[in-house]
Amino acid sequence: MTVVDEPHSFRDYVAFMECRSAEPWMDSFTSELQTWLHSKGLPKDVADSHDHVAGSTRLSVRRLASPGAESLRMTLLEDSPKQGRFTTELLAHRDPVGDWISVTVRNSQGSFVNVPRLVRRLATTLPLHDGALDFSEVPRLFTSDDLDQLLAMLRDGRRHGLVFVVGTPPGYAEDMSPLVTQMTDWARETAGLARIVVLDPAATSAFARRVGEDFEVPHWAIRGFRPGVRFEVPADSRRHRYVTLSRLARLGDRGITMLLGDIARQETIDRPAEPIEQEVRRLFARAENRRLVERVREPEVPTESEPVVPDKTEGKTTSTDVAAEPPTPEPVAPTTPPETEPDSGTELTGEAGVREQLTLVQRLLGIPRITENALKDFLARMRGSVRTGAVTALEERVDQLQAQLEKVEDENRELDAALTEADYELDFARLAEEESAARMKWLEARLKDHNDFEHTYAAVPDEYLVASPNNFDDLLERIEQFPTVEFTGDRTECIKLDMQSNADTALGWAWEAVLVLTDYARARREGACEHGLDHYINHTPPGFRTMSAGRFAETETSATMQQHGASRMFPVPTSVDSTGRVPMKAHFKLDRRGLYPRMHIYDGHPTSPRIFIGYIGAHLPIASH
Repeated sequence: MTVVDEPHSFRDYVAFMECRSAEPWMDSFTSELQTWLHSKGLPKDVADSHDHVAGSTRLSVRRLASPGAESLRMTLLEDSPKQGRFTTELLAHRDPVGDWISVTVRNSQGSFVNVPRLVRRLATTLPLHDGALDFSEVPRLFTSDDLDQLLAMLRDGRRHGLVFVVGTPPGYAEDMSPLVTQMTDWARETAGLARIVVLDPAATSAFARRVGEDFEVPHWAIRGFRPGVRFEVPADSRRHRYVTLSRLARLGDRGITMLLGDIARQETIDRPAEPIEQEVRRLFARAENRRLVERVREPEVPTESEPVVPDKTEGKTTSTDVAAEPPTPEPVAPTTPPETEPDSGTELTGEAGVREQLTLVQRLLGIPRITENALKDFLARMRGSVRTGAVTALEERVDQLQAQLEKVEDENRELDAALTEADYELDFARLAEEESAARMKWLEARLKDHNDFEHTYAAVPDEYLVASPNNFDDLLERIEQFPTVEFTGDRTECIKLDMQSNADTALGWAWEAVLVLTDYARARREGACEHGLDHYINHTPPGFRTMSAGRFAETETSATMQQHGASRMFPVPTSVDSTGRVPMKAHFKLDRRGLYPRMHIYDGHPTSPRIFIGYIGAHLPIASH
């Protein structure tokens, strides 16, 4: 069975776990896998490569072995009319370099994928780790004595998942168990993906002193530290976002659980696969290519024919292996010979003629006896010889395409890393540019009023700074200050963006979009623009703010609206639409990484001279998904 890889949704489950066992562990893994398959009513045999199909469920098991190494890949496809297709893939690999297990579960509809039961079982059976982290569903309570261990965990660049660190205030109850219990419940959908650490009050304060205010964990906040924290680089703190428990409380217990699960999943999905995992995947891909080519190469065996039943008196034979000795032919009336000459020699008739013809057939076909099996073998050889050239060409073509695919994968990996780094640099450059622009405005004002040059290099006063919002809550509060822009959407969607490593990028562009919208409304009011927002961005009048046209899309494709139009219906005042909801197809592209966040808007001009922001959050589903 060949399975086509599908693009990941940010709600898929993707885990990479190292197995650090001094004893052979593959048998234990296989046993747990067999138990899991049996619970689903599927064959437990995973010793050999095979495929199994039962209704809408398809199972594929592949095994590879080489001296000192072995690999197992299991793929399970389960179709549900209501929930779509769930694709589960398990990779287990053992060799002297390192042992590991990879688990991926995808849903075709982009639904949230719960932690697989098999992962919980494996975590209790095998010594699984993520870099310096051990996999455990129970949060760890750290005191001041544990800070060296915590700092090592956070600095570790080998880990794939987040470390959620919870800060507590001075004077909090000595008994920390209720908070640990609460965090255990909230973090149940992060198993295998992230680790939870709760700091007691003394540890929270000591941690802040050790790492500085840029990396501290505020009281009653959860901060997600991504792999490879660089405490010596203040700007790196922007990768590690936090959210206060007061903001989380709006979501309720289940909402918090789902939020932490979403954040943990996004981190592991965004992280590129380990080189060893990628190499093993390629080994399986090449082996599957060879298997398919070999299936084409195998000759088709003719289907069983009916037994030869010559009509000879009243007797019958059911043998399918008829000897070359022919039956005695019935006498036939002489016929007029054809006008054409025979091929060679004198044409024989009767029994001698039949024998001569059979001998000729045997000699030309190269078979000792004319039997059904002998004729089948001959036909198979003929088919095989005819297809050999085509199959060889096919095999070469498949190998070539596989090599090209692997090259593109490598290039994409490098480009993605370069793009991520460039985006971070662009973020910092944007902040520096904002400060420089503010400085210029202040200096111009001072020079004009006082003709004073001594303040050229002085610190910029706060009143001249147009500071960006600190988070999306701050952004929404800023929007309330603008009479021509109104946010009507779900505020909780923004919390997910605040916890992303690239939140500053999305937040910066969201703020820029709001400023553009306010200037667009001013341009409409002052008569400087008589058309819609798309025209304004592409033909911005002098003295008004704008942004790159590539950051704004005026509409969605018809296919997307047909399939996912309901997800783009957002609230507006009933004075704008009596139903209180309108489709918001126009949107700003806030970032091209992570959740690919978007801001969907509705332009009320000219009848309602305001712009309504109905959604700020993760990329909504589109037809191509």
